Amino acid sequence: ETQMKKYYSAVRQSVKRAKENNVSGITGAVFFAVCRGKVSEGLDFADDNARGVLVLGIPFPNTQDQKLQLKKQYNDTQKSAVLSGQVWYMQQASRALNQALG
Repeated sequence: ETQMKKYYSAVRQSVKRAKENNVSGITGAVFFAVCRGKVSEGLDFADDNARGVLVLGIPFPNTQDQKLQLKKQYNDTQKSAVLSGQVWYMQQASRALNQALG
């Protein structure tokens, strides 16, 4: 939460300075975050707080996570309408990406 307050403050100060100096097109700030991290979900970057989002890579879950491995194995053993383990894994990455892009 403290980092977000600093970010919002930096954006406000940048916009204020630009208006005071009659400068256009050079306002804002850059905010870096990690998908699946603390700031990838539940934050509102409205108006001047975000003009674009750039995602590098696809946020796949950690394949070494034991819970993930067990879930994939379980899905692979089910013959009903459950997604296969690999399809479920891909879906988790898509969900994380959609959530981060907002």
